Amino acid sequence: MRKVLECLAVIIATLIGAGFASGREINSFFLQNGYRGYYGIMIVSIGWGMTIILLLFQIRSRGNCSYDAFIHHNKMMKGYTLLYSFCVFCVMISSVGALLEQEMGINDCYGIFCVEIICFCVFHYRFTLLQSISAIMVPFLIVGLFRVSAVSMVQSVENIMCIQQSNRYLIGTVLYYSYNMSLLLPILCTLSEKKLKSSEIIWMGGIATILMGWLMIRIFRVNSCFLPEILNREIPNIYIASLISKSFYFQYFMVLIGAIGTTALTARV
Repeated sequence: MRKVLECLAVIIATLIGAGFASGREINSFFLQNGYRGYYGIMIVSIGWGMTIILLLFQIRSRGNCSYDAFIHHNKMMKGYTLLYSFCVFCVMISSVGALLEQEMGINDCYGIFCVEIICFCVFHYRFTLLQSISAIMVPFLIVGLFRVSAVSMVQSVENIMCIQQSNRYLIGTVLYYSYNMSLLLPILCTLSEKKLKSSEIIWMGGIATILMGWLMIRIFRVNSCFLPEILNREIPNIYIASLISKSFYFQYFMVLIGAIGTTALTARV
C-alpha cells in the first residue's frame, strides 16, 4: 500500500497545478456551464482514473518501458511533449514570481530564480527526490483545498441554477482532460519502474478518480457561493481564503506556491 500511496502522490501533484488549486480552472471549464459542470467533473475524474489504469497496464505489457520506447521513438510526439512540458514549466515558474510579487511585493525575478534553483536540485536527483517532495506536499494540498472549500454552501444550488446553462460543457471537459493527460503520460512511464501489481494499479486509478472528483466538486460548489463576482477573479480560492482568516490566507498562499512548484517539477521529469 505504501508503494501505491507514493505513486499516487506524484500523480496528484501533477494534476493539482496552479489552475486547479487557485480555483480558476474549475471556474473556467466547469462552473461557467452551470449544473452541467457537474457532468464534466464526473467525466474528467472517471476518465483520469480509467486512463491511469489502462496506460499503466499497457506500459507494463511492454516490459515497463520508458516514455521514448512507449511512443516508439515517434519524433513528432516526443517533440510535442518536450515543447508542451517546457511551456508548462516556464508558465509555472513565472506564476510563482507573479504570485509573490502580487501578494507579498517581492520582485518576480527573485521568485523565479529561487524556483529554478529548487528545480535544478530536483532534476539532479531525478525521480527519487520528486517522490519525496510529492509525498510531503500532497497532504498539505489536499488539506488546504478541503479547508478552503469548507465554507458555507447554502447558496450553492440556487446560484448554480441562476447561471445560463451551456451545451458546450463537453468541449471544456475534453480540453481539461486532454492537456492534463499530456503531462501525466511521461510520469506514468516513469512510475512503471516501481513494477506495480495489477491490484495496485487498479487501486491507484480508483483512488485518483474518487479523490480528484471529490476535490473538484467541493471547489465547484464553494466557488458557486460567491457568484457572479468570483468568475472575474484570477485566483478565486485566495479570495475565499482571505474571507476565512488572515492566517489561513497565508497558509493557503503557501499551498498554492506548493501546487505550482510540484507541477513545474513533474513537467520537467
